[in-house]
Amino acid sequence: MKTLILSFLKAYYGILSAILPNLAAKKAFMLFQKTKKMKLKPKEEKLYDKARHFQIPTSNLDEDVHCYHLKNEEVPPNGKTAVLVHGWDSNAGSLMGIAEKLLSEGFEIYALDLPAHGKSKLIHCNLYISSLALKALLEFVADPKQTIYLISHSFGSAVVGYALWKTDAHVDKVVMLTTPNKMTTIFREFQQFIGLGEKSYQKMLDITKNIIGEPLENVEVAKKLALANIPQLSIIHDKFDKVVPFQNAKDVVSAIPNAKLITYEKIGHYRMLWNEEVINQVAAILSNKQKELKIEKSEVQQKVKIA
Repeated sequence: MKTLILSFLKAYYGILSAILPNLAAKKAFMLFQKTKKMKLKPKEEKLYDKARHFQIPTSNLDEDVHCYHLKNEEVPPNGKTAVLVHGWDSNAGSLMGIAEKLLSEGFEIYALDLPAHGKSKLIHCNLYISSLALKALLEFVADPKQTIYLISHSFGSAVVGYALWKTDAHVDKVVMLTTPNKMTTIFREFQQFIGLGEKSYQKMLDITKNIIGEPLENVEVAKKLALANIPQLSIIHDKFDKVVPFQNAKDVVSAIPNAKLITYEKIGHYRMLWNEEVINQVAAILSNKQKELKIEKSEVQQKVKIA
């Protein structure tokens, strides 16, 4: 069935690109932005059950930003706040494993559902509107008395990179659980996937430029993070990640001074979010409890043990 649908898509966009390239570009861009509302897993639902759900109004989006606040009243607060940013076709609850660990150590937690994800009623999402949603949350939690950390997964890492260079909100540490880098790579893969003609593809890039105000080739996680003044960046990535290739993380780290790349093997792209060692690694980074990592940009170590 999937093969049949893909064959239809390629035939449809191949023909439409040839006769109506502008229309093909518009339809392709809408398809590119459409998300899948996945059913919540029981372990993801825990966040929605335990968190205080609130919404942040913003004039820049068609919907208020759905946000979530978690605090463990049984543990003395440590004065640190972690903001969680999920990936594409996911939801805030996907990071509940990390949230629970940090709550046990006195962190205050904020998370959000990106547009067209989780509790959001929208059906289309892109990097630009996602960055606006994150900026709204960061400005909401900004507090000079609190230390702010960001933890992101996959597409959420691109959102973090794009949001931080355009906001005055101060973030002390960023931990990325995988990251893409060049948005042009993702667009090209999509073009090939649906069989979009080159003329229509270029027009799709023009649509994107009109939205974000700059050419897509400028939108690289590495370039944006280099402008963001982040005191500490750590990227955790599986060498064999089948969704976001490992090379993306290497490229980002090589462009950011003092960035650290922590690698694992065969922990998957999504499974890593619930991997006990990865969760402990994130907590160790934020709590300054890990051993000094001997990670060089020219040679990535294969495994990191927690102190």
